[in-house]
Order: sequence, then C-alpha cells, then structure tokens
Amino acid sequence: MVLLAVLAVVYFYGLTSTGMLSTDEPRYAAIGRAMAHTGDWVTPKLWGQPWFEKPPAVYWMTATATRAGLGPEAAPRLPVALLGFGFVLFFYLWVRREFGPAEALYATAVLATSAGWLTYSYVAVPDVPMSVFFCAALLLSFEWISGGDGSPVRAVGVGALLGLAVLAKENGVPFYVAAPISTLDLKIASGAEIPIERRADSEVTHVFGVPVAPENIEVENPAFDVTPARYVTAIITERGVARAPYEESLKGL
Repeated sequence: MVLLAVLAVVYFYGLTSTGMLSTDEPRYAAIGRAMAHTGDWVTPKLWGQPWFEKPPAVYWMTATATRAGLGPEAAPRLPVALLGFGFVLFFYLWVRREFGPAEALYATAVLATSAGWLTYSYVAVPDVPMSVFFCAALLLSFEWISGGDGSPVRAVGVGALLGLAVLAKENGVPFYVAAPISTLDLKIASGAEIPIERRADSEVTHVFGVPVAPENIEVENPAFDVTPARYVTAIITERGVARAPYEESLKGL
C-alpha cells in the first residue's frame, strides 16, 4: 500500500501545475474541448476546421473529462495519467502471476520510474494511451504465445485493446507493398488524384434486398481506400525495392 501511495503521488502530483506544453498538447486539448461543447464526437475539429491528423481516442477522453466538469488542464491530462498509472498496476499483477512477486516488484519499478513512461503520462498526447492498449493486448496474448489455448473472452479482450490502440495512435507496424512495375503510375503526384470507384448504395442500405436504412439517406461506399504514403515502408517490385522518397526511388527502377 505504501508503494501504491508513492506511485500515486508521482503520477498525479502537480498534474495541472503547468500550462499546455509544446504545440501538440494544446491542439489535442482544444479538439477534445470542442467535441464536448459542440456534441460532435465523430469529426475532430480544430478552431472549427476538420482535423484528422490523429485517431480520436485522446479527443474522446478529453471531451468526456470536460463534460464531467474538469478544468482546461485537468480534463486532457487526467485520463492519460490514469491510463499510465493503471497500466503500471496491471503490469505488476500480470508479472506477479506469471513470474513471481520479486520479479514483479523489480520489473514494475523499472517501468514506473522510466523517464519516458512517466513524462508522457503527464501530457495529453496519444503515445501513452496507444502504448497501454497495445501492451495490454500483448500481455494478454502471452498465453497463446507460450503455447496455451487461451479463451474466447481473452480473445475478445485482446481484439478490443488492439482496436483501442489504433484509435489512440498508429502502431508503427512496417507495411510493405508488393506490386509489379506495370501497376505504378508515376504521372500521379499523390493519392488524392487516384479515382476511387463507388459501389452501389444498396450494398449498405439493403440486406438481402430488404431496406435497413432510411430512404434517400446519403451513403459513402467506396470500392477501396488509398493508403497514405507515410504508412508504406517500401514498395517491392520485380526490378527492386523502392523506399521514400518514392518520386526518386521509383524512377530509378
């Protein structure tokens, strides 16, 4: 209990003693407050303009805390601090169950006092939420990794946590595209110029021919989507591998 109290002081003391830091934190906080004030929880907006730079989990947390009556610094920061602190406790319990109390104490002490983990638990940015959900999913997957059968409930939990991780921030998983040279169009400057085929609205509004949506509702049903170039690690072709900047590397193939 003493250790728990010490950790609570470390993670929550002085949480609102400074204003918003850098350029990202005030931006994310403003988007969350706008969600709370306008009631639009779908489209993130910065100063009235749509802002899709990051997934919405941090905005939703800020909006929820704002609706709960927390102040302009506490609303964005407290949810992130709770996640960082809560994962430390989860990590301790998991390591204790799998490896023993001594191992859990030492491993948790390293994590809890890590400068990176502690610092990012103090600011309202997506890094800690993504790390919490992704790492929790990984730890819950340990039973399968070690050869066990797992359980359906655990599988649902892992899937939900991975989904929350994506909503918090991209996972940084390498993504490779395998494509023949004949499919590459170097005349197109960006993905915004690629024509996207629209499929029939009835594929969304009807199930087995039975309408399941209001009549004349607007539908967006693209046949495919364009992956942003920043997510593509490399393009593998029959002539070699191209990496960013693709304007130069693709011409050299």
